[in-house]
Order: sequence, then structure tokens, then C-alpha cells
Amino acid sequence: MQHPAASRAASAAAMPGFMVLKNTAARRPPLPHLPPPFPSSITPMPTPTPTPTQTAAPALAPFLPRDSMPVDAALARIPHYAKQPQTAVSLRQMVEFGGGAAERCAAPSQMTLLRAAEFLRRELPVRLARRVVDLDALPHGLSTMPSVRRVRHWYAQSFADLMRLPAPEAAGVPPALLAGKLQVGGNEHAGFRYSDPAAGADLPPAVARYNTMFMDRLDSVKRRHDPVAVTLAQGVMELKDHWRRSGSAGGFSAVSIPAAGPACRRSRWSSAQVPLPDDIQAFLDRFYLSRIGIRMLISQHVALGRAAAAAAGELPPTGTGSDHHLHQHRHHHHVGVICTRTSLRAVAADAVADARHVCQMHYGLLPGACPDVELSFESSSPVSSSQPPPEIDDVVFTYVPSHLHHVLFELAKNSLRAVVERYSVADAHGHLPSPPPVRIVVAAGNEDITVRVSDLGGGIPRSAMPLVWSYFYSSADRPAAGLEESGGGGNIDAPGASDFCAPLAG
Repeated sequence: MQHPAASRAASAAAMPGFMVLKNTAARRPPLPHLPPPFPSSITPMPTPTPTPTQTAAPALAPFLPRDSMPVDAALARIPHYAKQPQTAVSLRQMVEFGGGAAERCAAPSQMTLLRAAEFLRRELPVRLARRVVDLDALPHGLSTMPSVRRVRHWYAQSFADLMRLPAPEAAGVPPALLAGKLQVGGNEHAGFRYSDPAAGADLPPAVARYNTMFMDRLDSVKRRHDPVAVTLAQGVMELKDHWRRSGSAGGFSAVSIPAAGPACRRSRWSSAQVPLPDDIQAFLDRFYLSRIGIRMLISQHVALGRAAAAAAGELPPTGTGSDHHLHQHRHHHHVGVICTRTSLRAVAADAVADARHVCQMHYGLLPGACPDVELSFESSSPVSSSQPPPEIDDVVFTYVPSHLHHVLFELAKNSLRAVVERYSVADAHGHLPSPPPVRIVVAAGNEDITVRVSDLGGGIPRSAMPLVWSYFYSSADRPAAGLEESGGGGNIDAPGASDFCAPLAG
């Protein structure tokens, strides 16, 4: 059966965040000297490579203002913003703000994008500043690891890039269009809410120019942070290597390798699978959950901006990024990256096809030799007490298809790996047994949807149960192989080095 660690890792990765650990450091330039906390030497954001959203840049550039403050002044605000409260945003709010109800998902207006930009211009620096402060205060010396310092540098630079954005008024947006801003209790952050404003009838061109500038800046920040999860995981491995070289027990004294049982002691990767200290584990949980929220806010805004540009005839009605494999299912029910009628069957079919492809490529299997994956649906909501639950063949609900795809893809590929490895040993007559199928069962209730992925791949030894909720644990022989080699793997979000490389085991 699929081990629980896969579910946790996949859930964290799916939105998107912690996944498998593919080292891309060999393809990046050497890390420059990183300044101390709240540095003053971070360089301004370089001119990004033109993207489809920047097709009108030459005509707009003369009207766009320069960044509003020096880098030093922007970085000096990190401690202040790290103390500010975050504003929670739900999927329902995003859908209502970005396009309306399930049957009426229109492209957002420029006024809607302007108000969203105003919200994000204040909310994202708060979230980024909190992560910078967290990265400066990690226990057990983790903050000093080169890869962790690199991640901290990215977050500080992104904070500075957003803080240095000029206010809409400086870009020529009439102040009257921004008069609806709320001020509550004297806190400049507390009054902003992610809600749909009244759209203006005739907007000046400065609004569209500012929206384009803001969207391009967000897109640059998102691309900068693509390798964050991989790089932070590398930092944890660097800390483990440091403890091994120095002979220090570090934070691993609570659960020793012998306590993990003979199965782990025999593994050449056992040292990497020892549970992390609780405080590092808690930090990783908090960090990756925050990263999911940050990327969701950015992805939604960029997708809304592209939808508005496509509606105006400035872009083709397609997108790029983590949901490119779902474009065939795009229709008018999409609001940004959210689909108000997400078909679980369609997304699961895509995820299973991708997982089987990775399995075939990894083991060199013929198309018919990969285990089958059976998908079934059950309803746990009977029509009445005297009648059984109705038969269903799909579940449709509001969700982010790319996130759901990522979770199902991770679980399916790990189950396929376990089944293939267990049934790849020939019998006495030289015949390979036929691998049993992996089963995915979807149960739809009144309040929730449960997806169970099960297999006959051998499960987890009881002696390894203390390890299953620890980051980097896997029942695979080389669970951390992705950190030891570069290249390979699938990429479901962006080309090049990123978190989204997907080796079979992780």
C-alpha cells in the first residue's frame, strides 16, 4: 500500500511546494557572497526576458515610472513588515473577485486587476518578510547552510522588488479610482480585503499600463522562486552532511538509526532517512505551506491578467506554467487558475497517464508492461435511508486542477514504482508475474471528497514507521537520489531548474 509519507509530501508539493529533491546546483552559477540579515547589497531586479504578456512593452515603457525607492531603503522595511498580520483569502473570494459564479466566468476588468494589484502590493511583502525572518532564525545552524542562504537571498530580493514598485498614483492612475481603500484601526494592512470592487466605466490608459507592469513584476518573482523547494531541501542535506563530517549527533539524537530497524540499517541511504529534529520539521511545514499561499496569489493574479489580455485580443487564450497539461480542459468555467467545475475523473486520467509514462521511461518498460490503474467512484450520500447511494462516474467541484493533478500524480507514480519493483523478480521458470493494478477510489460525501490510492507493492516495514512523516523519507532504495544528480525528470511547471522535476521515487 502507498506509504503515508508520499501523501504528505505530495500534498505539500501540490500547491506547489515540497516535492522530490532534484539537485540543480550544478547548472546554476556559484553562489555569490551573501550579506548578513537585512542586507543592503542586493542588486535591483534585472530586466526580465520578454514574455507574451510584454508584447506591448516598447510602446508603454516611456510612460512607466522608475522604481520608487533605493534597494537599501526597501530591505530596511523587512522587520516592520514581518510583524504585520497576513490576510486570509479563500477560493470562493478568488472566484467571486476574478470572474463570478460557475456559469458566468467572464474575463476580469482592468479595474478589477488594479484593485487586486493594490491588495497584493501590500500583502505579498508581509508574507515574504515573514519568511526572510524565519530563514534568519533557523535552529541547529541550518540558517548558515549555503543553500538556505541562497533561498533567503531570493526572498529578500523579491521583497525589495515589490517594495520598490511605484504606487499607482505615481504611474498616472487617478487617485479617485483608489478612493475605496479602507483604513481600519490605524493599521495600513488590516483594512484591505480581497473583494470585488465596482468597475469603472471608462478607465485611462495608465490603468492598463500599471497592471501590465505589476503583472510582469509578479511573473519575474514567481520564476525566481521556482527552485526554492529543491534548494531548501539541499540546505537540509548540507546540514546532515555537516553533522556526519563533524561527528556531531546534531538534532538526530531523538531517533537513532538502530531504532529505525534492520531495514533502514541495511540501506546505504539510512543516514538521510533519520527523522529531522522537531523544530526543523515544524519550520519546513510552515515554510512550504506559506509558499503554497504565496504562489497561489501570484499565479491567480498573473492568470487573471493573461485572461484579460486574451479577451482584449492581445494574447492567445492559452497559458503557460504548472497547468499547461490541463489546457485541453480549459473552458469558460476557469477563473484564473481555479476551475469552478473541476472534473476529478479528467484530472485523475491526466495524472495517471503522466505517472505511467514516467514509470515506463524509468524502468524501460514496454507500454503494456506497466501496471494498470483502476479508477472508481463511490457516493456516500444515500438519497434516502431505504435506498443505497447512487452510482456516480465523476465528481465535479471548485478547485485548482494543477494542484489536484500534482497530488494524484505523486501518489500514482509512487504506487507504480512499488508494484513494479516487487513484481520484477522472475520465478524459478524465468517467468515474470503479472503486476496487479493500482486502485484509485473516489468517495464523494456531503461535506468532503476522499481519494484513496492503494497498491500491492509491499507496504512499509513496521520498523520504519517512526520515519514515515519525516521529510526525505521514502521506501525507495534511493529516496534522495534527486539531490545527488542533476537533469532528468519531468517538469510540470516551468522549463529549466525548478521544484517540478519528478523522478519516479521521492
